[in-house]
Amino acid sequence: SGLLVDTVGKNKKAIEEYIKKQLQEDIATDQIIIKEYVDPFEKEEKEKERQEYKTINLWKFDQSIGGIGGYCQGCNPALSNQYQGTEFRNAYRCLQYVRSDIDILDVNYTARYIIENCGHHFEESIKIYLKKNYKLSWIKTSKYPLGKLLNYIVDKNIFEENITNELKLFVDLYNISKHVILSNDDLDRTFHADDAIICYFACRIVGKKILLMIDEKKEKEKYEIDWDKYGIKINRF
Repeated sequence: SGLLVDTVGKNKKAIEEYIKKQLQEDIATDQIIIKEYVDPFEKEEKEKERQEYKTINLWKFDQSIGGIGGYCQGCNPALSNQYQGTEFRNAYRCLQYVRSDIDILDVNYTARYIIENCGHHFEESIKIYLKKNYKLSWIKTSKYPLGKLLNYIVDKNIFEENITNELKLFVDLYNISKHVILSNDDLDRTFHADDAIICYFACRIVGKKILLMIDEKKEKEKYEIDWDKYGIKINRF
């Protein structure tokens, strides 16, 4: 099929439509498979973004939420955790793991683990709350995973309805990352960076509501961002 175009790009829209039509025809005749088609320029740009992404604004937003978050903890949880030996250790360490997955590793490849650590943060925070306010419930649920723990607090009306509903939404995604994907070979086993970042901030905002009921003073504070990279040269800031 012919297409008359000039050499200065006046018919750019027509050219784009023609290329789109040709691509659709190729796909229809099995000359190209959609999954295999990758714009080489787009691929190169995405690879560049993966290598050079910055997180300074991410941690500034995290700081604006207040309370203890990944922003105020060192990047390397193997070398530093200021809550070691306290009842909050496990809850806050999960957020430090997220910081490590983003700043030392690469969020494009660690998204699923970030979502799982957010789930662990909820699990540990809820158990701390139960320990302080519902001792018998804490004893009963101390070994419960997040899904079973959520069912228990819903059944017992432990939290206000808005917090419970927010937890339900998160647990649905958490279960997909931890169980559903691994049990179904037909599913794409990757999560995207956007999924991880959204989950992290959902975890911080909703988690803070729970932690405020445990230690109001600590969670109302805003802390300095910890930029210590422990000598590891990474292009993230």
